[in-house]
Amino acid sequence: SIDGKGKVILPGIFDSHVHLGSSLVKGLIYGEPIPLGLTYMPFGEALDEEGTRIATLLSCIDRLKNGVTYIGDVGSKHPDKVAEALGETGMKGTISFGMRDKEIPGFPYSRPLPPGQTLEKAMRDSDGFQGRWEGASEGRIRGGYSTNIWSTSDELYKETKKAADASDSVINDHLDQHRYEIEYAIRTWKERPVEHLDGLGVLGPNFNAHHMVFVADREIPIVKKRGVSVCHCPRAALNSHGIAKFPLFNALGINCTLGTDMRISDVFELTRLASYVFHGISGLYYYDPLVLPAESLIEMITINAAKAFGVENETGSIEAGKKADLTIVDFNKPHLTPSFDVAAELTRYVYGSDVETVIIDGEIVMEDRVIKTVDEREILAEAKRIGEDVYEETKDRMSKTVPVNRWKVI
Repeated sequence: SIDGKGKVILPGIFDSHVHLGSSLVKGLIYGEPIPLGLTYMPFGEALDEEGTRIATLLSCIDRLKNGVTYIGDVGSKHPDKVAEALGETGMKGTISFGMRDKEIPGFPYSRPLPPGQTLEKAMRDSDGFQGRWEGASEGRIRGGYSTNIWSTSDELYKETKKAADASDSVINDHLDQHRYEIEYAIRTWKERPVEHLDGLGVLGPNFNAHHMVFVADREIPIVKKRGVSVCHCPRAALNSHGIAKFPLFNALGINCTLGTDMRISDVFELTRLASYVFHGISGLYYYDPLVLPAESLIEMITINAAKAFGVENETGSIEAGKKADLTIVDFNKPHLTPSFDVAAELTRYVYGSDVETVIIDGEIVMEDRVIKTVDEREILAEAKRIGEDVYEETKDRMSKTVPVNRWKVI
């Protein structure tokens, strides 16, 4: 039995935007100007399958220790290894397969296509991935699709939409993320990205738009009408993109979620950043102290996220008939005692380190902050070894603006 005195029990927490295979780049994007992706891309591309598996395990245990039960991986190298590692941890998640058949010379985020990488091959490979992983690990893993306008052709977008509809899967798309994407869309189609995708017929309730920082006012009604979910990554936005119109999305009734993206792993930190940032830039301006209510922020990391990934009938809330996915937070702490408004405390003052126990499908996966499913110490040692090897191999190919002789942990 678990002593619940002084504890707060939440539905299992979702992290809706993660690149699980990218957890070894710690410190490499500090101070890096846009586009920061050019810094860690050489590092990520150098990871082999085992490196990706260890990076994924590291990401998973990091999030488990912050109370996360469900991960939305929105695109990682070696997705089979990502899914395999996620299954080892006992966690749940949607692993998205990258849909690529296009490259744009000179576009910062576009990468050269491998030989023979065609629309037909993308569909064959994604079908195989879905067949291997949909419902794997006792139903804890689901397959999804990852698209974006700089690697996915219009034709592949349409085929992906058909496949996602047929398999009851979701499409995760980095959308309106940076100015390069906006400029490319307007130059190429005389439309903004949301307008163009709407014209293709790919937007809908199973389409998750991630970032949405540079969304134009005229794009927002399209997002609302099509039932698209929007994922905000506060740390990534503040570090390299800009500030999204997230309070407006929420006020309009658009389904909003939160994601950690690359470096941060504490989902409670996301609610804190969103709360303070948007209160500062919008709430104080209008004297609206509840520009993003605490209850809304909690929904963004629980039931809203479950809806975005199509699993709201089995998880995302504590109610009869749903899976026992629970995150237990210990309020017996100096910084949480006394607490007179649990929702406010959870979204502004709780840290991931206050999570004591995590239960997934009724099984205790972490108890008293000890993970039961995988060997944390062994994974940390392997991650350090692999990370150092890959850093030495790729440091000369990274952006030269990155300071490469800073202090390091030895």
